[in-house]
Amino acid sequence: MNCWSILGLDAPSDIRSIKRRYAVLLKQNRPDEDPAGFQRLRDAYEQALSWAAETQEEPVEQQGPLLAPTPEMPSPAQSSSASDLQRRRADLLLEGVTAKNLDQRLEHARATQCEQAFEVGMLEYC
Repeated sequence: MNCWSILGLDAPSDIRSIKRRYAVLLKQNRPDEDPAGFQRLRDAYEQALSWAAETQEEPVEQQGPLLAPTPEMPSPAQSSSASDLQRRRADLLLEGVTAKNLDQRLEHARATQCEQAFEVGMLEYC
Protein backbone atom coordinates (compact mmCIF):
# COMPACT_ATOMS: atom_id res chain seq x y z
CA MET A 1 0.00 0.00 0.00
CA ASN A 2 1.19 3.49 -0.71
CA CYS A 3 0.68 6.55 1.45
CA TRP A 4 -2.15 7.85 -0.75
CA SER A 5 -4.25 4.69 -0.42
CA ILE A 6 -3.72 4.58 3.36
CA LEU A 7 -4.85 8.19 3.64
CA GLY A 8 -7.65 7.67 1.12
CA LEU A 9 -6.45 10.56 -1.05
CA ASP A 10 -5.67 10.91 -4.72
CA ALA A 11 -2.04 11.49 -5.59
CA PRO A 12 -0.93 14.20 -5.64
CA SER A 13 -2.72 16.08 -2.87
CA ASP A 14 -1.86 19.39 -1.27
CA ILE A 15 -0.56 19.79 2.27
CA ARG A 16 -3.85 21.14 3.59
CA SER A 17 -5.83 18.15 2.26
CA ILE A 18 -3.28 15.74 3.72
CA LYS A 19 -3.47 17.36 7.16
CA ARG A 20 -7.28 17.41 7.14
CA ARG A 21 -7.51 13.76 6.14
CA TYR A 22 -4.92 12.79 8.76
CA ALA A 23 -6.94 14.56 11.46
CA VAL A 24 -10.05 12.59 10.48
CA LEU A 25 -8.21 9.25 10.34
CA LEU A 26 -6.37 9.93 13.58
CA LYS A 27 -9.70 9.79 15.41
CA GLN A 28 -10.27 6.31 13.96
CA ASN A 29 -6.72 5.00 14.53
CA ARG A 30 -5.88 5.82 18.12
CA PRO A 31 -2.30 4.93 19.13
CA ASP A 32 -3.49 3.41 22.41
CA GLU A 33 -6.08 1.19 20.68
CA ASP A 34 -4.20 0.16 17.52
CA PRO A 35 -0.47 0.95 17.69
CA ALA A 36 0.32 -0.77 14.36
CA GLY A 37 -2.53 0.98 12.54
CA PHE A 38 -1.50 4.30 14.01
CA GLN A 39 2.13 3.76 12.92
CA ARG A 40 1.03 2.95 9.35
CA LEU A 41 -1.11 6.08 9.34
CA ARG A 42 1.71 8.22 10.74
CA ASP A 43 4.24 6.86 8.20
CA ALA A 44 1.80 7.51 5.36
CA TYR A 45 1.12 11.03 6.65
CA GLU A 46 4.84 11.88 6.86
CA GLN A 47 5.53 10.46 3.39
CA ALA A 48 2.63 12.36 1.85
CA LEU A 49 3.68 15.61 3.52
CA SER A 50 7.28 15.27 2.37
CA TRP A 51 6.18 14.47 -1.16
CA ALA A 52 3.72 17.38 -1.22
CA ALA A 53 6.30 19.81 0.18
CA GLU A 54 8.86 18.81 -2.45
CA THR A 55 6.40 19.05 -5.33
CA GLN A 56 5.21 22.49 -4.20
CA GLU A 57 8.81 23.71 -4.41
CA GLU A 58 8.69 22.94 -8.13
CA PRO A 59 5.91 25.13 -9.63
CA VAL A 60 3.75 23.40 -12.18
CA GLU A 61 2.84 25.36 -15.29
CA GLN A 62 -0.96 25.54 -15.52
CA GLN A 63 -1.22 26.38 -19.22
CA GLY A 64 1.05 25.15 -21.94
CA PRO A 65 3.06 27.63 -23.99
CA LEU A 66 1.67 28.81 -27.32
CA LEU A 67 4.69 27.43 -29.15
CA ALA A 68 6.51 24.30 -28.16
CA PRO A 69 9.86 25.16 -26.58
CA THR A 70 13.03 23.86 -28.13
CA PRO A 71 14.39 20.98 -26.10
CA GLU A 72 17.48 21.91 -24.14
CA MET A 73 20.06 19.66 -22.63
CA PRO A 74 20.17 20.16 -18.88
CA SER A 75 23.25 21.91 -17.64
CA PRO A 76 25.46 20.05 -15.15
CA ALA A 77 24.05 22.27 -12.41
CA GLN A 78 20.47 21.28 -13.32
CA SER A 79 21.39 17.60 -13.47
CA SER A 80 23.10 17.91 -10.12
CA SER A 81 20.07 19.54 -8.51
CA ALA A 82 17.78 16.84 -9.92
CA SER A 83 19.99 14.08 -8.53
CA ASP A 84 20.21 15.97 -5.22
CA LEU A 85 16.42 16.10 -5.09
CA GLN A 86 16.20 12.37 -5.78
CA ARG A 87 18.78 11.68 -3.08
CA ARG A 88 16.89 13.86 -0.56
CA ARG A 89 13.64 12.04 -1.36
CA ALA A 90 15.37 8.68 -0.97
CA ASP A 91 16.95 9.77 2.33
CA LEU A 92 13.50 10.71 3.67
CA LEU A 93 12.17 7.31 2.69
CA LEU A 94 15.14 5.53 4.26
CA GLU A 95 14.55 7.17 7.65
CA GLY A 96 13.02 4.57 9.95
CA VAL A 97 12.89 1.88 7.26
CA THR A 98 12.17 -1.60 8.62
CA ALA A 99 11.55 -5.01 7.10
CA LYS A 100 7.82 -4.42 7.60
CA ASN A 101 7.65 -1.11 5.73
CA LEU A 102 10.37 -1.74 3.13
CA ASP A 103 7.95 -2.69 0.33
CA GLN A 104 5.82 0.40 0.97
CA ARG A 105 8.87 2.66 1.01
CA LEU A 106 10.23 1.12 -2.21
CA GLU A 107 6.85 1.62 -3.91
CA HIS A 108 6.88 5.26 -2.82
CA ALA A 109 10.44 5.63 -4.16
CA ARG A 110 9.24 4.35 -7.54
CA ALA A 111 6.30 6.76 -7.50
CA THR A 112 8.55 9.73 -6.78
CA GLN A 113 11.26 8.78 -9.31
CA CYS A 114 13.97 8.15 -6.72
CA GLU A 115 14.10 4.35 -6.86
CA GLN A 116 17.77 4.16 -7.83
CA ALA A 117 18.84 6.58 -5.08
CA PHE A 118 16.70 4.63 -2.62
CA GLU A 119 18.34 1.33 -3.61
CA VAL A 120 21.83 2.83 -3.33
CA GLY A 121 20.96 4.23 0.09
CA MET A 122 19.54 0.88 1.15
CA LEU A 123 22.78 -0.85 0.12
CA GLU A 124 24.78 1.69 2.12
CA TYR A 125 22.45 1.11 5.07
CA CYS A 126 23.01 -2.66 4.94
